[in-house]
Formats: sequence, structure tokens, C-alpha cells
Amino acid sequence: MQSPGDLLPSGRRLRIVLVLGFLSALGPLTIDMYLPSLPTIAADLHTTDAAVQLTLTGTLLGLALGQLLAGPLSDAIGRRLPLLAGVGVHILASVLCVVAPNLAVLGTVRVLQGLGAAAAAVIGMAIVRDLFSGLAAAKLFSRLMLVSGVAPILAPTIGGTVLNWTSWRGVFVVLTLASAAIMTATALILPETLPAERRRNGGLGGTLRDYGRLFTDRAYVGLILVAGLAFSALFAYVSGSSFVKVRSISTFNAGVRTISSNPTRCGASNARDSSALVRPRSVMSRRMFMSIAARTRTVSASEDSRLGWKWSRHQSTNGSALLPRPARSPRWAKPRVLHILPSR
Repeated sequence: MQSPGDLLPSGRRLRIVLVLGFLSALGPLTIDMYLPSLPTIAADLHTTDAAVQLTLTGTLLGLALGQLLAGPLSDAIGRRLPLLAGVGVHILASVLCVVAPNLAVLGTVRVLQGLGAAAAAVIGMAIVRDLFSGLAAAKLFSRLMLVSGVAPILAPTIGGTVLNWTSWRGVFVVLTLASAAIMTATALILPETLPAERRRNGGLGGTLRDYGRLFTDRAYVGLILVAGLAFSALFAYVSGSSFVKVRSISTFNAGVRTISSNPTRCGASNARDSSALVRPRSVMSRRMFMSIAARTRTVSASEDSRLGWKWSRHQSTNGSALLPRPARSPRWAKPRVLHILPSR
């Protein structure tokens, strides 16, 4: 038996899948895009590092509560209206984040942002179940999970790039524009996928009974605890890493400026150029590319050393001798240099 999604034209099915991918990415973008700006927010709003990290906690709280509310609501009244309302709440919360005068307002509207992002994520997954079944649903779920995995990697990079050109409020302007574009695409492309005869009208009591059965399942609760503890370690890192990295690089810049004040030890122009190489605001946006570049250089250095050794052996058969010089650094940091001298 064919599912409703199989009966759609291929072009329309592709557009629906793309919109569902954008909906699943809205949550990671909401969480991770503003992470590079946490130190800037703390300085601008005259608050502590621990206090500004509570805005991330508020977002996660909104995501958790939103999933508990949006799912049953969409089962009762359909998918389209709660989805559009959730993305609309996200747009409104993003606008309020732009104009937030203090940390209390920012933390409150971040909870609203989490609620809107949760509605987009959970209802998007429910739409997949409405339209597809079996292998087609499994394939689409895996692709949406891939989007949810890539978005947290790209979001800090995007946020750091935006922060290089504007303030932390500009990051929320970008989030506002992104959620507005997603809402427009949702309104124009996504249809209502849950017919009236398939909706559940158990009310609040039925929803509470369903949650009661879930939370009395020991295997289910165990899996939730494992996943929750794993993600708690992850978010402990992302909430504090920007402060640690920015302070470390600020200390490095201060040391370079100190050296530049002594022209007998370091040329002023060279020190100035060195201090300009590292900017605290862009550190989160460049961490992924620095890691890739370091690994590429290591592989390249090893390959160059291997090829150079073969070339030297070939030369030795034509009347040359090999005289290796001991390496002054570990092999993983710098390949061994071989000097080729003419034989006597």
C-alpha cells in the first residue's frame, strides 16, 4: 500500500523534504549560533559569565517543554496551525532578543525561542510519519537527523562570521530573518497532513495518561537518562568554551603587545601583524577549519617525507650519498629533513 507521500509529484515531494530539513535545523541554529557572542553579551549587559549562560539553559528548557506541548496539540487540531504558530513565536522571540535591554528579558525570550524551535522540530517529524511509512520514512528520518547533526557544526561558524561584522544583536537579526524565511516556505509549501478522521481528541487527560505510561517504562526512562547525561556533558562544554577560548587568546594578544613595546626583541611592525592575526570574536567560527588544516598538514608532511626519501635513494644510485639531519621536533609536528650531498 502506497503512503500519501508516494502519491505526490516528485518536484513537490522534494520541496516538502527541503522545508522539513529547514524546520529540523531551526533548533540547532537557535542553540548554537549565538554561542560565540556569549562573552560579548556578558560585557554589554554588565553581567557575569555564569548569569549569561542561563540564557542557554532557558533555551533548552523551552525546547523540552515545547516538545511536550506541541506534539499532543498537533495530534488534536492538525499539523499546520501549531507549526505556523510555533515558528511565529520564534520570530517574535528573536525580535525581542534584538531589543532586549537586560539579561532578565533576554533569558525570558530565549525560553520562548526554545518553545518555537521545539514546535518546528517535533511537528516536522510528525509530518514525515503522516506522509511516509516503512523504508521511505526511515530514509527521510535519517536525512533529517543528518541535518540536525550538521547544523550545530555550522551554526557557531555562521554566528562568529556575523559577529565579525556586527554586534551580538546582529546574530538574532539573522535568526529572525531565517525563521521568517522558514515560516514563508512552510505556509506556501507544506499542506495539512493529518486529516480530521485521524486526529486524537482525548484532551488533557488522555495526554497525561500517555505520558504516565511512558515514564513508567523502565527501558524508556533508562534510554532518556543516558541520552540526557551525554548531552549535559556536551552543553557544559559549549556553554563555557567560548569564554575559555576568548580569554586564552586575549592573554596571547596581551603578550604579543608587550613584546612589541620592546623593539630590541621584536620589530614593532611584525608584532603588530602577529597580534592582528588572532581576534577573539572569530575564534569559534574558525575552530573547525583550524582542526581540519592541522590534520591536513600532518598528513601532507608525512607524505612529503616519504616521497623525499624515495627520491634521495634514487639519487644515491647515481653517485650521491645520504646524510640525514636529526629532527628537532616530534615526527607528528615536522617531517625529517634529508640533505643530499655529492659523494667524494
